Amino acid sequence: NAVNWKHILVAGSCRGVAAYLFVDSGSAVSIVSTSFVKGLGVESGIRPCGMTLKSFSQDTIQIRGELELQVIVAGSKFVHSFVVTDLLDTEFLIGDDFLRSNRVTLDYNKCRLMLKNGDSVPFTEKPE
Repeated sequence: NAVNWKHILVAGSCRGVAAYLFVDSGSAVSIVSTSFVKGLGVESGIRPCGMTLKSFSQDTIQIRGELELQVIVAGSKFVHSFVVTDLLDTEFLIGDDFLRSNRVTLDYNKCRLMLKNGDSVPFTEKPE
């Protein structure tokens, strides 16, 4: 079950590029890594963002801006505005804003991310 998972990751893609999405329902916002954005070549789409982010340890996180991207999870397409920052070990962090606006839930017993259309995707581990 999910208790054994250090991080809840699901596989997805963005603009045809495979990506791992770290699911963190405790985060108010969703984030995309600067390096992934640069790899996609879409830095010019980053908009200024007036918010300040704090980590769980209350450190200030530097924000590059905000970027609207389409991510695909379990064949479903989601367009969402992501905060762009350097502070990620994965390509994306899916926060509470994404989960709520897309009516996505976590099934900890089945270790799956459940989509509103009934489809689901299993929690996975990022290869080393």
